[in-house]
Amino acid sequence: MALKEKLGKLEFIQKGLKKDLVLEDDFSQIRMVGGADVSYAGGLAYSAVVVLDYGDMQLIEEETSKSKITFPYVPSFLSFREAPPITKSVSRLKRKPNVLLVDGHGIAHPR
Repeated sequence: MALKEKLGKLEFIQKGLKKDLVLEDDFSQIRMVGGADVSYAGGLAYSAVVVLDYGDMQLIEEETSKSKITFPYVPSFLSFREAPPITKSVSRLKRKPNVLLVDGHGIAHPR
């Protein structure tokens, strides 16, 4: 499938996700927070995730992963490039955070 056609389908997915947007939190108690990011080198994606105790910000757990890049860099479609490696690292966690922070457009996304 050509990239332009694929992006059209992914844009449709992005617009569909908008209906699930929640602007108010409903967290009763946050005990653990996590942060994740990805860097790239030589055709590979390196992902890392950390989990911290929310009370004292002490490290609870960290995981990393290395993956082959499967999606090109395309502005406003970065989640389709970064989600697979982040998901791989998060899936390795023994203790999942109540909240996971990732960089992204958030509600400022054009779609």
